[in-house]
Amino acid sequence: MSRSFAWVGFCLVLSFELASLPVYAQLGTATISGAVIDSTGAAVSGASITTTNADTGFRRETVSNTLGEYSISGLAPGTYDVQVEFKGFKKAEQKALTLQVDQNARIDVTLEVGQVTESIEIEGQSALVDTQSATLGAVIDTQKILSLPLNGRNFAQLALLVPGVNTGAPGAGGAEGFSAAGLRANQNAFLIDGTSNSDAFQNRITVRPNIDSRQEIKIQTNN
Repeated sequence: MSRSFAWVGFCLVLSFELASLPVYAQLGTATISGAVIDSTGAAVSGASITTTNADTGFRRETVSNTLGEYSISGLAPGTYDVQVEFKGFKKAEQKALTLQVDQNARIDVTLEVGQVTESIEIEGQSALVDTQSATLGAVIDTQKILSLPLNGRNFAQLALLVPGVNTGAPGAGGAEGFSAAGLRANQNAFLIDGTSNSDAFQNRITVRPNIDSRQEIKIQTNN
């Protein structure tokens, strides 16, 4: 499974992604950002940061700026290994980071003096906190998508798992009708992998992909 869905109802983003009103920042991809410092807290400029998708081998690289900060965007949802290297310091590695659709994860790295052939492994995922935006919502993962009972295999019903989302007025918005944060069903918007999937007249889902092809669904209730 390789797609994200996003709802922004405000918004349903399918990864396959579904989104509701303005979701221009919804791209269906994730971002890793943070800062690289040494043991004294000083910024490390020019450090090499590499992200590798553990499932596909896809790699992206960047270097830290003069403030030690870095950002790698355009990452498809999945599991990633992150490596940070700089001459005169041990290589820092963090493995098996799970990135969700439209997530902005912050990973700050402290390098220790040593040879680059040596390495230290950063454990845990407590750093994966989105401090870059004020959006509200939740991601429905593959296990829930495939295991929860859905009437007619309609994935739009999964939006009701998110706080602040309900069925709204009876019959409103057709089969995918739901109300998020008090909005009407026709104020929802839908995205598939960052591309609009809403019709131009009633904001209903244009293409209804098979439930088995969904990787993640993000319901964004406030942008």
